[in-house]
Amino acid sequence: FFSSHLPGFIEQTLEELAKRTGRRYDLVSNHSLDDAQLVLVAQGAAVETAQAIADWLRRERKKKVGVMGIHCLRPFPGARVAELLRGKQTVAALERVDAPLAGESPLLRELRAVADRACENGRFGAETHSGYPAWNDIDRERPRFHSVPYGLGGHPLRGADLVLACSELGTKGRSQIYLGV
Repeated sequence: FFSSHLPGFIEQTLEELAKRTGRRYDLVSNHSLDDAQLVLVAQGAAVETAQAIADWLRRERKKKVGVMGIHCLRPFPGARVAELLRGKQTVAALERVDAPLAGESPLLRELRAVADRACENGRFGAETHSGYPAWNDIDRERPRFHSVPYGLGGHPLRGADLVLACSELGTKGRSQIYLGV
């Protein structure tokens, strides 16, 4: 009752912005995700840096890296995110914040919740979480998630740090990699 109309309003507003400015914005952007095994999820200015590094890693190191930009945190575009993350091996949530007493950072919590809803749809039926896909083969469709805090203390996201992190992501063990510290 209170929030179900918001996604429609936001999409309508973005459409109006595109008509007036010629620039198109979506709630979620997708850069080279079709064949990506590693997905960097970022917000704000970090999206462009992540895209540049993903392109470099594809070209120079032959790594299948893609970038998902989250341009609307509330309401979170979970169904779209679930569609894009289905079948990916590794997902890294790049965030400018660390939440040591919370267990996980805010964006990573949202990403895990998205995966949980898609898995529940696969297990209990697509009506469980309306609009979300149903992940039936959880072992193949649910990625491994990593927290990648950066910019702590006001530092920018540096490309060299992100390249180093991408070489460590997906390896056994570490679920959190700090950049620039």
